[in-house]
Amino acid sequence: MEDERDYQIAGKAARIAITIYSITTSIIGATMMALAKTQPSFIIPSYMLLYSTCALILLYSILFKIFSKYGDNEK
Repeated sequence: MEDERDYQIAGKAARIAITIYSITTSIIGATMMALAKTQPSFIIPSYMLLYSTCALILLYSILFKIFSKYGDNEK
């Protein structure tokens, strides 16, 4: 059985996971980009990390707007 508390816990866990992923990949990507002056092979992976972080944040923002506007119709 599921209740409202399960959904709140899942939402909080997802938000924390997105936050940790975003901060971690931003730091790693920025560090790799700074090191790309001495190691040119770091530039492509750093762009991949940073663009994936931007895409995840953008997707989260769009879905948040949609769910806050239309609500959750599953219940």
